[in-house]
Amino acid sequence: DAPTIENVTNDSVSEEGLAFGIQDDQGSPDTTNDTSVNGSFVISDVDSDSLTVSLTGPDGLTSGGESITWSWNAVDNKLTGSTSTGTVMEITVTEPNDNGKGTWDYTATLLKPLDHQNDTSEDALSVNLGIVASDGSIETNTPLVISVEDDALVVTEKEINKDKIK
Repeated sequence: DAPTIENVTNDSVSEEGLAFGIQDDQGSPDTTNDTSVNGSFVISDVDSDSLTVSLTGPDGLTSGGESITWSWNAVDNKLTGSTSTGTVMEITVTEPNDNGKGTWDYTATLLKPLDHQNDTSEDALSVNLGIVASDGSIETNTPLVISVEDDALVVTEKEINKDKIK
């Protein structure tokens, strides 16, 4: 039988919490100012004594106009998304035990802003990661979605009192 991945906790981080981020309560959604979030997922397999788990990153995301490349480090259990200017996002997972079965905890941390398609208002961009569990012969893939809330600058009109301008 194939490994199963269940009870995946999807969550959100915000660019508003980054250095020079613009904290406000505008946008849809605007649920957090945190750049880091913790969650978990459960891995099981009825007929295997040992499982391996890894994470994969999505194609097509950019930061500062550069494509984000993703790399998995099996020693540190860490997925890193980066550009030539450095790390944009890290997701670290903690193995529950030596056989890989049970509840895996993760921490997702946003270190730099992502390029959002809508640059006229605050929105959220889904980072569709993949959880891959393998028993050595069968692999199971399940999504893990981290939503990145934008901190777009909002410009408003203001009336100017011409008498005060000299």
